[in-house]
Amino acid sequence: MLFFTYTAFEIPSNLALAKVGARRWIARIMITWGMLSAATALASGPTSLIVLRFLLGIAEAGFFPGIIFFMAQWFPNEYRGRLTAVFFLAVPLSTGLGSLLSAPLLAMDGLLGLHGWQWLFIAEGVPAVCLGILVYARLVDRPEDAPWLSDEEKSALVSHLKRDHQGHDKVASKLLQAVTDWRVVGLSAIWFLRSVCFFGVTFFLPQMVSRSYTPTEAAIAIAIPSTIAALTTIPWAKSSDRRNDRRWHLVVAFFAICLGICGAALHPGTIFSLFCFTIAAIGYSAITPVLWTIPPTFLKGRASAGGIAFINAIGYFGGLVGPVAIGWARNAYGSFEGGLYLLSMLALIGAGLTLLVVRDQRPGNPSKSFSEGKTSIASPEIRLADI
Repeated sequence: MLFFTYTAFEIPSNLALAKVGARRWIARIMITWGMLSAATALASGPTSLIVLRFLLGIAEAGFFPGIIFFMAQWFPNEYRGRLTAVFFLAVPLSTGLGSLLSAPLLAMDGLLGLHGWQWLFIAEGVPAVCLGILVYARLVDRPEDAPWLSDEEKSALVSHLKRDHQGHDKVASKLLQAVTDWRVVGLSAIWFLRSVCFFGVTFFLPQMVSRSYTPTEAAIAIAIPSTIAALTTIPWAKSSDRRNDRRWHLVVAFFAICLGICGAALHPGTIFSLFCFTIAAIGYSAITPVLWTIPPTFLKGRASAGGIAFINAIGYFGGLVGPVAIGWARNAYGSFEGGLYLLSMLALIGAGLTLLVVRDQRPGNPSKSFSEGKTSIASPEIRLADI
């Protein structure tokens, strides 16, 4: 139910963000998302749980593409990969941290009359509400509105962002153009295949690992792949930015997923399988920041908001397919291995599709200045770290 409503409301949510501004909409998403996550502690049966998950999907829809759209308003293409990677570090790090925190939170069973699983939902919901309030107070929608930039800095940054589109023959500016553009459709399929593999493995990883470890050891083991993957994300994205290459960085990442999942299926329940799951996790994490630098280069305005949301909506439908595929294989054959082999094959298809869809275009030298004047991207007057 979560993925169903999340997918259905992706595009409307991101179009609303483009209309009212990232500050208001991202804050709204985080506050309602956190409140509903915490409210899951009140679930008393299947019906209430389904209703809460249904509402949570609506609340959360648009967050991921909204952040991508927001970052495209601020960061030039040649810097977007590494900066997007910094944002996406939250995904593997939260997976690892969540695994470590889950055991002590579940151990709070009985405190104040609440079960451990209720404390788990409360603990994940409250920080989102607090950070949502902070977003509303501090976020600035566009460089033009930033009080800490001079007029010259604003003009230079906006001009450079506009030039990101000049290397592309066709730049979509309308929603219908975006959702029917072959590049958007192709990237949607690539993101879908990555999501099938990612969710198919991560949803069942605790069960696959717990066969060989105690609960405490399993919690630590589950944190290893995502933590190591987090350490590789920024270097991978920086390499993609530095070489202005998206295509081969995506292909190699898909091969890592393919080999990692296949290796884990060959030797289940061993240290080697944990090593292989780590290789696959590096691939998941590497694909994310690299792929999401591509859509803003040929989409703008409402087309950017709608197109990015469309890619994410189609891609995250893999959140339904992946776990179902693994669960079906386990029920049919009595083990996870059959499903893992299927995911490995899908990752290989993802590598081939990337070769067909992604074509790196090089509109200019990344070392060019923001403006045609004296102010350069590395000058003290305009440093991205300060912006």
